[in-house]
Amino acid sequence: MMADTTTNSDLEEFLGKIDTIHDLINDIKVSDGTEGDSALKKADEFIERNEVKVTRNRTVINTSAVPSTSAPGQSINAAPVDMSSLPEGVSPEQAAFMASVEQDAKDRAKRRMQREKEALVPKEKGNAAFKEGAYAVAVEHYLEATRIDPANPLLYTNTAQAYIKMGEFEKAVERCDIAVRADERCLKAYVRRGLAKRALGEYAEAQQSFKTARSLASKAQLGTIDRHVEDTTLAHELALRHSRLQAATLPPTEKVRGTHDSPGGAAGTLADGNQHEAFKVIELGCAKLLTSVLPPRDAVACCALLGECLAGELPQDLFRLRKGTRILVENATCKAWLTAPSRGENADAVPLVSAALRLLRVAAVNNEASRRDIVEAPQRALLLDLLHKSSDASLIVPALELLREVGASDRVRDTFRKVCATEGCVVHAIFHAVREGHQSYKASAARGWSICSAGINTLSVFLTHDMLRSRACQLVHEDNSLLDMLFELARTHECALAVLSLLSSLSADTALRQALGTQAVVQRLLDLSTLYATRETAAWGPTATANLFGVLGNISLDAGAQDNLHNLSSVQKIMKPIRANNTEAVTARALMLLSRLCTKPEFVDMLIANDFLETILSVRISGTGEIACQAEDARTKIMTKCLKLRREASHAMIGAQRGISTLKDLLQWPSASLVGNVALCIAELATRKDACAAVADTTIVADLLNVARKDKNKSTENCAIAIARLAAGHPRHLARLRELGGIEVLHHRAPKDIK
Repeated sequence: MMADTTTNSDLEEFLGKIDTIHDLINDIKVSDGTEGDSALKKADEFIERNEVKVTRNRTVINTSAVPSTSAPGQSINAAPVDMSSLPEGVSPEQAAFMASVEQDAKDRAKRRMQREKEALVPKEKGNAAFKEGAYAVAVEHYLEATRIDPANPLLYTNTAQAYIKMGEFEKAVERCDIAVRADERCLKAYVRRGLAKRALGEYAEAQQSFKTARSLASKAQLGTIDRHVEDTTLAHELALRHSRLQAATLPPTEKVRGTHDSPGGAAGTLADGNQHEAFKVIELGCAKLLTSVLPPRDAVACCALLGECLAGELPQDLFRLRKGTRILVENATCKAWLTAPSRGENADAVPLVSAALRLLRVAAVNNEASRRDIVEAPQRALLLDLLHKSSDASLIVPALELLREVGASDRVRDTFRKVCATEGCVVHAIFHAVREGHQSYKASAARGWSICSAGINTLSVFLTHDMLRSRACQLVHEDNSLLDMLFELARTHECALAVLSLLSSLSADTALRQALGTQAVVQRLLDLSTLYATRETAAWGPTATANLFGVLGNISLDAGAQDNLHNLSSVQKIMKPIRANNTEAVTARALMLLSRLCTKPEFVDMLIANDFLETILSVRISGTGEIACQAEDARTKIMTKCLKLRREASHAMIGAQRGISTLKDLLQWPSASLVGNVALCIAELATRKDACAAVADTTIVADLLNVARKDKNKSTENCAIAIARLAAGHPRHLARLRELGGIEVLHHRAPKDIK
């Protein structure tokens, strides 16, 4: 009797809880605002009091204790209960009740699926409104969806995201909290709560939300969350700095000065006092540009003023945190113009888009995080589309300059490589812009050359990525008109240096090197050297010539190109700036090119017969810097190769006015690589008896020995080889070696095969 009383009491308590839960769910479902918060609070208290565990879309019934005796939808009294199958102490009425509860759970699951299906309609309307930037409309649709399906946490996180876009951060936090109550493992709820808390300046709570999100995230999601953590730490640092600046004694508010032509120029002089003013300009300017509708002319002025404030990492980071780096997709005028199917010439939008592009370039200077943020989708696609569809230099040039700045980042270049197949190739887009600029160049030089120059310089940056360079080489190889265009631009002072830099990058590709190494292309390149030597090109010709010889040096790695350069006409054009005693850089590049070409005895014969070798030996190279070192190293390699290929070259070296003395002087240079090559050249020369005799009265053994006494390395080994060959080639050198006590040095430094 006592057992029955206890069981009935428990049953009544259980049914009472079911009624309470039913009432609470109804209150939450029909309420919103303050009433909804009150209902949720009551629900939380009930859960806490009764230790109820809430799980998403799951109702667990312990059916093992009491077997079901009713078919779905059947009354609990419709079938008799098998008394023999019931556990001890369970009456038929209790078993029937539990079967009814199980059926009720199934029915509720079915109703839940129906609610989710009905809520999908307003949810999709909200998503569409959100994509169009109609955030208030999106909120209305999301709220309607939550009234239909109040247990779906994703509806609350969608509403929170719309509130964040509207700047309603407290409401966003409330929605995220509700989402967490519905599903304590909802990742989006913690991430968006962290974003909203950061915007409210509650950095510790924001970091806690991101920490929880990180514990729930997959490996692919960790990178994004870590960036949120970094940005929150940075925002906190900026806030602390801002508060210190406010606390300091500041001069009266002054207008931040600068010029529209060089945004950021005046900002470099900002002291801590008026950096406070710069921060205020950034905060207010971003709010005006992104969350309110400014007249286009005022928006252009706002962009210029913001650009003047972005000197240094902290102002740039504040600009990024306030979504300034997303201006092309966040500003209504910019986005509408860039996404319009047919843009036309909008007199209002074009200056604003141009100003926004220049502002983004300033924000990206030496700032890796801003560079990555600027090229996030969909802004990245808009930039590429702009290069394809616009012909306005006021837009194309700043867009190319922006891409050049962000392209300095390895990660940005790799991002563009990854989206080549889906969004279009950045190299193809830039080439298209250059081609348009080239057409404009023929009609209006001032308009076209700026596009060509900016485009080619930008290409050179992106071609440091192997995959993008391969794509550019493929385009040039497939379209001969691109190469013709580059040669035409290489004849102009505005684009020559940029084109030659680009050709230098392209010639690193083996396949394209073969295409550039044909007789026709080689001659076109050599003809450019003649153009660059004229009086009209005196200001920029020497630099262009040095770059041109660098391109030819890369091309000469191809055997076919070498053959096309192994002729008197080509060598005369290469020797011309050397004989004219041109600049150090030109001489160095010309000597390096000749060093690569010196691969056949016939070529050496040509150098000797036309006195080219004597000119190479006699040319004076001033200075001791890196370029002079490259020139001397190239000259030494030419001498060594000539000696190996033709014995007659030793006569030219001995007879040259500065041949041997030059080698002796170079042994004193600080470059170990150069000294080692000089020693090899002397060792090769010492294989000729007449050459050993010709230098018997010089101090060459002592000079070599001074180097060989240093710590053992490749250059000291080469010096030891040269000393051994000199000593074997003439007795006076051997006597000098013994006199200086160099036998032991030779024993320790020379390679085993020489000993």
